[in-house]
Amino acid sequence: MKYFKIRGGCFNIDENETVTATIDEGHAMDEAYEMACECYDSYAGLYGIMSEEDYIEEGEAENFDEAWELYREDRENTVEYDAVEITAEEYKLYFEEG
Repeated sequence: MKYFKIRGGCFNIDENETVTATIDEGHAMDEAYEMACECYDSYAGLYGIMSEEDYIEEGEAENFDEAWELYREDRENTVEYDAVEITAEEYKLYFEEG
């Protein structure tokens, strides 16, 4: 088991951070990516972040499949995430302080 501090967010203003215990860095990065996507998805349709429906209404997509691809591409270009390996002691300390 390895321990990681993971961070995920969007727009350099809304970032979440936590720790995770997992088998490798790839799994930790997947968790961080999901955290970042959840952040981005929470803004869909707000503050100029287009939702799938917006792409269709604006004429940029003809159907939801096309709209989803455009949305996913924008999300990929916006989210920020990373995973940094930490010690078991740092992992435990996170829960003691939190």
